[in-house]
Amino acid sequence: MWWLVLGCAEQVGDTDAVVVVFSIDTLGQTMANQTGWCERVSAIMAEHGLDLACLSGAVTPSSWTGEAHTRMLWPENTTGSARKNQYPECGQPSVMETIRDSTGGTYIFGADNSVLSASGKESCELFRSVYTQGSDEMWETHMAATNLALVAEEDRPVAQAIEAFGRWLPQEERSVTLFLNTLEPGGHEPRCWQDPGTDACVELWEIAVNAGLASAGDDPVDKWLESEFYEHLLHYASVKKATEEDRWRPLFWQTATETVEDFRAEKFDQRLCELLDLLGEHDRLDDLRLVAFGDHGENPCMLRGLGDDTLNCGHNGITTEYTGFVPVYVSPASLAAGWQEAGLSTDAGPWSTMNLAHGLVDSVSVPRPAAWPEPWPVGTAPSWTCQSPGNSSASGIFVEGEVAMRCREGNCDASGFVLPADHLYRPSEASEVSASVAAYGEAPDWFSVACGVD
Repeated sequence: MWWLVLGCAEQVGDTDAVVVVFSIDTLGQTMANQTGWCERVSAIMAEHGLDLACLSGAVTPSSWTGEAHTRMLWPENTTGSARKNQYPECGQPSVMETIRDSTGGTYIFGADNSVLSASGKESCELFRSVYTQGSDEMWETHMAATNLALVAEEDRPVAQAIEAFGRWLPQEERSVTLFLNTLEPGGHEPRCWQDPGTDACVELWEIAVNAGLASAGDDPVDKWLESEFYEHLLHYASVKKATEEDRWRPLFWQTATETVEDFRAEKFDQRLCELLDLLGEHDRLDDLRLVAFGDHGENPCMLRGLGDDTLNCGHNGITTEYTGFVPVYVSPASLAAGWQEAGLSTDAGPWSTMNLAHGLVDSVSVPRPAAWPEPWPVGTAPSWTCQSPGNSSASGIFVEGEVAMRCREGNCDASGFVLPADHLYRPSEASEVSASVAAYGEAPDWFSVACGVD
């Protein structure tokens, strides 16, 4: 086991670095802009004497949590046959484990989303699965989001991981690497249970009652926390009433917005403040390298297209502008400037969050592992989904500038691809399609090949 030999390993890089990667489940760039995330996170950092860069144009490598984290934290899964991997493989060190091993520090893992837990996944080592492999301390949950909703903050995996983080900080010459995943503040379901009386929630409730999905005498709080009820409501809106897209867009978007606004303070802001307070208490704020990012966004209810006349009112299936563009927040801000100079990100077009792993090892002066592929070229970004919930078929997009090739089940088409300003956006036709974009849609399309579809 690694902990028996770590003391003899040669340490490289910044051995006193504190690296924090904080993923915000289901937070897309449009939602983040609308709800003032950059301004709020910047203010929190400033209160602790730190600056922040709010990066734009970042595109997630998948519209689903499992694949998005796998491709961002384990770069080997972005190339060759490993592109189809829903989860990392045992023996693949994540960027977090790589930094820990190189700097001789401690790696702590805490995730509120059960997708990142050991549930249904291969065991890699004692008490560790594919996502938690290599961690020194880890907390996870096997609860679905509807059950986790009522779990007290102090009993959440993230809260417990932060507590552990505080125990390691007094060792001033020791690096600490922390991964956190927060579930609710990005707009993830369940929604409406925390405040069923908002206009959007009341209207959706009345629709559900009239459609026979609920009874007028049911307790709305209990009902909104039933995953089966929400699934039936989604099916009613996205399949049975799919021609009423304009009706559903504002309602589902507003419930997502309300979820962000209801949970951001406790499930992100307070947690970030606690981390920074601990760093300040131990005089280690200057050691911090922070990356907070959305793993993917959420749709307001969009026509799936490419041969599918149903609506996507969630985030499974083909990546869209709402699920694809995600916020990335980096501190110190100088890190982001360095990443731009190194060709890992850009403010002049799309770039892939698959490059964040490269930026993180660079930030602590650790060599990029030889097994990692080269960073994805800025100005372009792919995003593909092989195994999202519901057994969705292989799908994906390749973005270059403001044009994207979109493919689903081998059916491909190019169209505009820009960041939506609000929930009303619809893609425009592409006036020009470059040869590099067109190549992704040539049979067999890139995404079918990546997902191993014959």
